[in-house]
Amino acid sequence: MANELAHGPTRAYGGVKRLLYGTATNPLYEQMELENESIADMARSADAQEGIAAFLAKRPPQFSGR
Repeated sequence: MANELAHGPTRAYGGVKRLLYGTATNPLYEQMELENESIADMARSADAQEGIAAFLAKRPPQFSGR
């Protein structure tokens, strides 16, 4: 499992971890805005483009962490 996580979209994993830490202290409206910004940021990443390309090509993705 560790190997699978290490070769996954690590930048996105980090973003999810940061968002999860904020849920205990951020008001709902602030947390929702942070999630919106994070989703938009991740959608512009090289890993997102690779994930889409791999899906369309029916091949495993090769994530770079960018």
